[in-house]
Amino acid sequence: MTADRIPALLEPIQNRRPSTLERFWSKVVKTSGCWGWKAAIRADGYVNFWDGDARKMKRAHRYGYEAVNGPVSPDLVLDHLCRNRSCVNPDHLEPVTQQTNALRGIGLPAINAEKTHCVKGHELAGQNLYMEGTGRRCVACRKDAARRYEARKTRVRSRAALGGEA
Repeated sequence: MTADRIPALLEPIQNRRPSTLERFWSKVVKTSGCWGWKAAIRADGYVNFWDGDARKMKRAHRYGYEAVNGPVSPDLVLDHLCRNRSCVNPDHLEPVTQQTNALRGIGLPAINAEKTHCVKGHELAGQNLYMEGTGRRCVACRKDAARRYEARKTRVRSRAALGGEA
């Protein structure tokens, strides 16, 4: 080995693997608003990131938020205040319950929560409101349905008593 090659052998190795955090930030495009994601985006608009330290797939927005702000309780989700599912800007995320997140969204839970009247126009409040399962129900409509059912039963019994078909 020649003396001119020895300094090259003593130089630090440049081909080290980037840390998980470095890999994450290398995929982020920081702008003044939403922070974009350079890697694959799922069909539903969210982005995943392989956390090599934890050895599991995570949602990229959660990984980034926790990298900046610390851990989020497992019973909370991160609400995208910007409504951009692929955004990983921690300033655009807020830890909330799943229920709060659903009610802030544009899906059926949010739409139904905003309703003040049933489909027949009765107000969904006070004595005209009852809870059934996970939803609100209209007392007036329930009473109307019960009256119609009883009237139908009475007609069927009357026909049967007269010798008609049941």
